[in-house]
Parts: sequence; C-alpha cells; structure tokens
Amino acid sequence: MSFFTRWRPVTPWPPSVPRAWQPWLASTDSLTARLSSAMPAPLSVVLTHEGTGLPAADEQHRLKQSGRRYMLTREVLLCCGHTPWVAARSVALLTPSAQQLLAGMGRTPLGHWLFTQPDTVRSSLEMTLSACSSTASPDLQPLVGRRSVFTHPRITLLVQEFFLPPMGMALALPPPGPMR
Repeated sequence: MSFFTRWRPVTPWPPSVPRAWQPWLASTDSLTARLSSAMPAPLSVVLTHEGTGLPAADEQHRLKQSGRRYMLTREVLLCCGHTPWVAARSVALLTPSAQQLLAGMGRTPLGHWLFTQPDTVRSSLEMTLSACSSTASPDLQPLVGRRSVFTHPRITLLVQEFFLPPMGMALALPPPGPMR
C-alpha cells in the first residue's frame, strides 16, 4: 500500500469532502462495528501483511519516534463478503507484548480487541485524501483515509484506515474532491 503523507485534523471539516463521509471519518467508535452494521454481507478480514519493517517517516513521526527504527506492521482488508471496503495498516512500537498481541490476532479485526480494553486511550483523528495504488485499489482512484494512535499498557499503535471505492459506491457516498 502506498503511504499518505498529507494528514490534517478532521476538525474543522474540509469543504472538499462531502458531509456524507463525516460519520466514517470523524466517528470515534469501532469502525469494525460500524462496517458490520452497514454491510449487506458478513464482514471478513483478509490479512495481507504482518511483520517488522521500517515505517514511513510520517508514521514514525505520528508515533513520536525519532531516528529510523523497526516497528511491527499489520495490513488487512476489511471486506463485505469478498469485496474489500477498507484497507487498514497498523504500526506498533516493537515490544514483546505488542508482538504477542499482534501475532495472536490473525484474521480477527484489531478493533474487536481495542474497543474492549477499558484502559485504551485514543488520540485525535486525522484524515487524508489522495490518489493511491494498492492491492485493493490498483488503479489510481481518490481514497479517503483516517488515522489515530491508540495507547494501552500493552501496546502503542497507529491505526490507519483507507476507505476503498467499492464501499463508497455500495453506500452511495459522493466521491471526495481534492483536500485543501
């Protein structure tokens, strides 16, 4: 998945992004639960990558890390049946407890764990809009995404979620324009 580097706070709401996207980009509840409610077919998770690697500079900066250091990465597709709706990328500080937690996730949505932990703190949300080529969206199409950092005693994790064109079409969401 290509990395986005132009992130901005979700408030104030940018005029170039239709308000219909606000419940998806600005909500602080579980995206997994929200998707499950909106999908006409069961939610499925496809694990596309899991391992260690060097994060993008903006990811490292968002996690308040200096210098180039290896981190844990996990990429999944959240699908409506077999159709990818969301491409998610998580980046975590490389600690033994984070390794153990992420290794045990498999095809379980990370949100199922995060939103059941009472001592999890979530940062403010940021959003991005860019053309992106990814496994889930091979032709360059505008994608809208959001991200935030979750802090828990066992893990510090940057969660990035990119909403794919099939989701927008299925939910009749107007395409976003260029973000200013």
